[in-house]
Amino acid sequence: MKNNDELIQIIMKKNIKVISIDVENKEFTTNDGNIYPILFDIDKNITTEGFQKAIDDSKKIMLNIIQNNE
Repeated sequence: MKNNDELIQIIMKKNIKVISIDVENKEFTTNDGNIYPILFDIDKNITTEGFQKAIDDSKKIMLNIIQNNE
């Protein structure tokens, strides 16, 4: 397993850009064409911008957890 500094650098470099959300099938598509499952409950009326904010906030939380777990 990579040490925390390496993991932090990998996460910081990864910038996911959401281009569409399929609420019915609980999936989202990114600008690189990848499709990912949505692993948490979302509002059926969520916007792409709102979902992008959730993804960005999740990234910040992950970085905070890793940095505080050293």
